[in-house]
Amino acid sequence: MGKLTYSARKNSGIKAGQAVSKDLKKRIPPGIGSKAAARDPVLEIYLDGKCLTDEGFAQFIDNLLECIRYRDEQHPVGLAKVTEFQLKGNNLTVKSLSKLGEVIVNSTGDLRELDLSNNDITVVSAEDKAIWKAFLESFQNCYMLKKLDISGNPIGPAGLEILARVYIKSDLEYVEGDAGAIIEEQLGFVEEVSALKIAGKENESPRAVRSKKSPNKGKAAKQSGASTAVSASKSITTNDLRKYACTRGLRSIPYFILSDISIKNSSAVHLSRMLATQRASKYLLGYLPPGKSSAIPGSAEDGKSLLWQPNEGLVQYAQRLLDVTEQISEVKAKAQAESDNEDANDDEESQRKLQSKLALEYTRLTKRVRIESLKQEGVHASDIAITALKMFVLSRALLLEDEDRPVDYDPFDGDTFLLEDFTPEELAQQNDEPSFHISSAEFLNDPRYTFVSTFPPGPFHPEAAMFNEEFPALEAARQKKASKSVAFESENEFIHPQLQPGRSSGKGMYRPSLVHKKRKLSWRYDLPFEAWRKIIAYAVGADGILDKEQHERIIHYATDWDAIEYELTIKGAEDHQQIWKFLETVRCFTYTPN
Repeated sequence: MGKLTYSARKNSGIKAGQAVSKDLKKRIPPGIGSKAAARDPVLEIYLDGKCLTDEGFAQFIDNLLECIRYRDEQHPVGLAKVTEFQLKGNNLTVKSLSKLGEVIVNSTGDLRELDLSNNDITVVSAEDKAIWKAFLESFQNCYMLKKLDISGNPIGPAGLEILARVYIKSDLEYVEGDAGAIIEEQLGFVEEVSALKIAGKENESPRAVRSKKSPNKGKAAKQSGASTAVSASKSITTNDLRKYACTRGLRSIPYFILSDISIKNSSAVHLSRMLATQRASKYLLGYLPPGKSSAIPGSAEDGKSLLWQPNEGLVQYAQRLLDVTEQISEVKAKAQAESDNEDANDDEESQRKLQSKLALEYTRLTKRVRIESLKQEGVHASDIAITALKMFVLSRALLLEDEDRPVDYDPFDGDTFLLEDFTPEELAQQNDEPSFHISSAEFLNDPRYTFVSTFPPGPFHPEAAMFNEEFPALEAARQKKASKSVAFESENEFIHPQLQPGRSSGKGMYRPSLVHKKRKLSWRYDLPFEAWRKIIAYAVGADGILDKEQHERIIHYATDWDAIEYELTIKGAEDHQQIWKFLETVRCFTYTPN
């Protein structure tokens, strides 16, 4: 195993990066280290506290990528298989993550530990967000990673939200049959090691066997690390790799350290969702090969895979929300373990009471954190919230149709206004002409005001004689249009799970007209619902942020006249409260798994 350690060297910054570049070039043929790289491509790089900055990192990263990707007959698995990469305290920014992501993509079956703690990675601009998202997605197929440390980086609320999106939407568990393409390159290395096995001397290389005849050669082989490489791989088999690849991605990392990352109260909304979806480190370690222990915070002893404490900047109730989320996970895990043990059901009732108490507190805290984050940070602080609102506005503008309005719909909530309800003075304020007063009865009975009835309908009026005979196609179309508002599918009833129970009395609850009803069959311009969903989602950039179910809930809410009636009842509430109610209704506060 090769190690590039620079902690004892005095050089730093760009010079430190140049030193790494020089050592990596030695591994590239015809460099003096190319033969050693062929025997043992495994490499660990330690660059803690060298103040590299982006410029120093750029000095060697391309050389590292060349070593990883290099292939020829003598080096079928490359010149470097990076298992550990220590970059703590190097003033790196988000700009360095593009190249680092390429290293990760090319090391999915090799990388065991990556330490990026105490750098200057912050996510603010649109460019920062794109780079950060691509970097996180580079872990999609990583299945050997045991520890990822990004603590001490001011990634901020935007960075945490993107992390939550990628983390929650990433798949975790796979069947062994899906692992073939992922481990193909790694299998080549294992097969090469297996070919070196000698009967009766398993996992010894030919060079190690010859060392028994020649002490000098044996010493040289030991120094080169060839036997170490074989020994490190002796327990890895094809079946092992397939098992390891059954969990991969960010959610498969047993120790993911997120402490001190400059988050705000709105971040607690997304971090709480991440904590609720995490798997225990003990479970995840079962899909990794044994190896040297990593330095991890003390909180990892509780079996959590996401280690987020400490994190300043959270108010007490936001901090409590995260604590309660973890407690709920712990109680559920304990209840599951006890359910498997038939003799451990004595405190089942107390467990249920505790779960009920925590669930009630979680609901209360979640509501408070969400409302306060909207009030303090605004809707633009959250990508999912602003995207949901954009989709709602566009959906209502395009798809809300008058013909779908209920027959008894009254925007004035039952109030009827007649001329006799107004005084002459009130009428004078509405007209420039001299005011006059006439009752509705006088208006209806006075022939001077029956203008319409004094003229017979023209030939193009639907009530005219011979209209149906002269214009049969128009009449059919008119009847078809009139029936559109009551045309529904015969199956797939659309029910909002989170919108029930509906409004039974008073204000404050919304009962959509589509609850307990069936979906509309026909939409504007006779385009199917799915076509409209894709068009609107593409127009507002909702794909990848909102899932299909969220798209559907937003569109159905936006095209529901009962929703408009409900919105009028809460019109007096503050803007952030109205936005909170909408996001809660369509369930677009947090990301959901794919």
